[in-house]
Amino acid sequence: MESKFSNTDAVSALSAHDPQRFRVVVEQYQHSLFGFLGRMGFTQTDAEDIAQDVFLKVWRYRASYNPAKALVSTWLFTIARNTALSKLQSYKPAQVPLHEVELKAAVRHQPEQVLSQQQSQQTLLSAIQQLPVDDRSAIALFYIDELSVAQAADILQCSTSAFKTRLSRARNKLKTIFDELDDTQ
Repeated sequence: MESKFSNTDAVSALSAHDPQRFRVVVEQYQHSLFGFLGRMGFTQTDAEDIAQDVFLKVWRYRASYNPAKALVSTWLFTIARNTALSKLQSYKPAQVPLHEVELKAAVRHQPEQVLSQQQSQQTLLSAIQQLPVDDRSAIALFYIDELSVAQAADILQCSTSAFKTRLSRARNKLKTIFDELDDTQ
């Protein structure tokens, strides 16, 4: 039976200054990091490049990590967000193919259900991509990555009350986008 990777395991791996132990950190967080970057609007290739930059920064600055201030995941996603925001300033994607952005795996269904679910996911992803980056990040961190309000607020570098306001605003904007979609159909 496989044990769950804990923050203590991640802290230990960072403290060891051992590339082989650090590899476990990369393996633990790379999937969720790719998904986070995809939801920020990056193509898979660009998300992989940014993730590589993030992990290099984490390795380079691992000695500055303070476990009393934040979980490893919060620290890592804060670095990812800041790196992604820097990249977004000069980023001009032609069109992000929606199939490159991963959502949680679906249970097996009949073909009609799978098609309907894929269409719903594409609609949701299109709507999320219409949001400003901070709102997109709030939705992704809280609902898709399932982080707590406190963890997401730390990553977005705001207070928990500011995060709750941002999340509420983002939900309202999404509702408006969906209402506009319903009116056109």
